[in-house]
Amino acid sequence: MRSVYWRIAKPTTYGVKALIIHPADTDRVLLVQHSYGDTSLWSLPGGGYKPARETPEEAARRSASKSYASSWTRRPLFWRNT
Repeated sequence: MRSVYWRIAKPTTYGVKALIIHPADTDRVLLVQHSYGDTSLWSLPGGGYKPARETPEEAARRSASKSYASSWTRRPLFWRNT
């Protein structure tokens, strides 16, 4: 039922991604595995937000802090482009 609603109504959704650079090594960035979609993929921390409740920057900070806080159980990856 939900997918039918989304196909018909096509509501606008908003999302953010946060690029977190390692403070000691600027060639490394934080990647996380999200609990939704393809959980085998690593990506930037991020998620959805509502513009009436917060700015994109506030949403990125919230999302990144949630990803970082859960990193103890999910093992974040600091990736380096070599």
